[in-house]
Amino acid sequence: MKALLVAATDTGALPLIELIRRHPIDVEFVRPAEVTPPFASNGVLFVLFPLLDGSDLEALVNACWRLRSSPDRVPLVLAVAHDIRQVNALVDAGADDFLLWPAEAELLSRRLEVCRARVVRREREVIRAQLMVEAVRDAERSEQRFRHLADSSTEILTRCSPGGVRLYVSPACRAVLGYEPDELLGSSMLDSLHPADASKFVETLEWLERGADTAAAIIRLQRKGGDFAWLEMNCQPLRDPETDAIEEIVTVARDITALMHMDHDPPTDEGRLGELVGTGRDIAERRTLEQELADASNFLRDVIDAVPDPISVQDDDGKYVMVNRSFAELVGHPREQIVGCAVASIRPAADGRDSESWPEVSDEREITWPATDGLLRSLSEKRAVLADRKGHHVLVSVMRDVTERKRYETQLALTERLASLGTLAAGIAHEINNPLSYVIGNLAFATNALGPDPTSSEGRAQLPELRSALSDALEGARRIGNIVRDVKTFSRADRDTLKLVEPTGVIDASLRMVQSNIESRARVIREICDVPRVLGNEARLTQVMVNLLLNAVQAFPERPPSENQITVGVRSDQRSIVMEVRDNGQGMPPDTLRHVFDPFFTTKPIGEGMGLGLSICNSIVAAHGGCIDVDSTVGVGTAFRVIIPAASHIVKRPA
Repeated sequence: MKALLVAATDTGALPLIELIRRHPIDVEFVRPAEVTPPFASNGVLFVLFPLLDGSDLEALVNACWRLRSSPDRVPLVLAVAHDIRQVNALVDAGADDFLLWPAEAELLSRRLEVCRARVVRREREVIRAQLMVEAVRDAERSEQRFRHLADSSTEILTRCSPGGVRLYVSPACRAVLGYEPDELLGSSMLDSLHPADASKFVETLEWLERGADTAAAIIRLQRKGGDFAWLEMNCQPLRDPETDAIEEIVTVARDITALMHMDHDPPTDEGRLGELVGTGRDIAERRTLEQELADASNFLRDVIDAVPDPISVQDDDGKYVMVNRSFAELVGHPREQIVGCAVASIRPAADGRDSESWPEVSDEREITWPATDGLLRSLSEKRAVLADRKGHHVLVSVMRDVTERKRYETQLALTERLASLGTLAAGIAHEINNPLSYVIGNLAFATNALGPDPTSSEGRAQLPELRSALSDALEGARRIGNIVRDVKTFSRADRDTLKLVEPTGVIDASLRMVQSNIESRARVIREICDVPRVLGNEARLTQVMVNLLLNAVQAFPERPPSENQITVGVRSDQRSIVMEVRDNGQGMPPDTLRHVFDPFFTTKPIGEGMGLGLSICNSIVAAHGGCIDVDSTVGVGTAFRVIIPAASHIVKRPA
């Protein structure tokens, strides 16, 4: 047997080379990049030996993948690694066996002897499989020759679909499995596989799907009597010459049950035990690996427990498979009681949403959770769906308590609204003062006109004027009441409760509040259509429109007010409503437009703005399930569009 030592340098590998040559085995040194198919690999053992620091590990992994894709897949690969990380990487890439280095000479000798035997057996079986497959191909031209070959073989010849469904089984199955060939036709090989070997068989099929020309595995198939037979199986695909898709898979299976059970001669004629044969296997490395894996698992659990955010993992059966300490504290149950329980029995389904629906890949959302202290907590949850190598999926959830942050955001929004109210204060005072002055004047006129005797002829003559004065006074009082109502609505503290809101009412209230700010700077054009109501917070939506109107007023350059125009509109496409504020002001360059919703971004001089208005508006609209679009051209103007779902099209997720 020949050994090819694949390493970045032979300097550190000299002790290993010397030990291998003692067997005797001819050792040849090659670098990872030189391992390129087609490669003369018959009777060759490839020994992958990474550097101690693992800097060449990626190159060795790639070399191992190339060996696994060899047309005949004969090469046997032994990974001689320095640590478990290197072992895992090389085994995942297809290494057949591994050895931790440095190792004792005796241990290396035993491992090399095993490898020598496996190389010889693999060559023999591959040759046999190639001969059998070649016979199958010939049999495609002559079905009679194929049947004769299959019937005379002591090995089970099977032709199956790419998924493992038997299409033909040779008569050798009678002697090995106890079934007639017709009993197995149409059945899946997975049905009779030992449960522990099912994943191994699936991986063999996947290997062929990835392009391998042959694959081998040792599996157990259930006999008709109920026990299991050990079979050494070699598989080779028959591919479509044009598409390279697998049409059939031909397997040649040899019964090795006797070898696996180490059965020997029966007892002597006298009935006494004639010979006792025992075998031993050094499992020290396996025990060390198991301990290291257990330590790694415990370390991972300690790390996750140290994270202050609640973390949970659930499987596709809807059960928790892992939670950290913070999650257990949030739920109020010991971790041992949570793991294995159904998610639906622990996790609250808030707002009518289905808490068990998984995202396509990942998502982020806010949920409410009743804490153990009886209070509702607001949680920001990030979820991600992960899949392992076998296709099993889990949902990982990481939650963060944002209750205080939401409270601060609410306070900040109210502060910003009150700040806007301060900007409007002078105009509101003017709006109140005008109707109040003619309320007072008209009431004074009416009082004086009535005089001491309202029934006199002079008093009756002035009744039409009195009626007109009192009507004007009543209209002025109503205007004062509307202004006061708008201010109260605008400055009201936020509540989580939502109600049906008329968008046209929001537009009207916003225009009334900024009327004095606009009338001296621009003219207003209203484009109001009948639209459905929205489910929202009237004060918050009014805050958005007031902010957009004030920004439009501030966007005009120094020019006559008659040249400035603000268009306020509301329209609907039945699924959503659009409230728009459009001006013909200075417009914004692209650099400013990209950051217009960023917190604390402002183009105003220092002291004239915090840069939070549009950021808060964006958050308010997003909380209503909508968005804000903006278009702007320098020298032409800017248009902001608030898009919110109509109440008739707000559909709750099924509980």
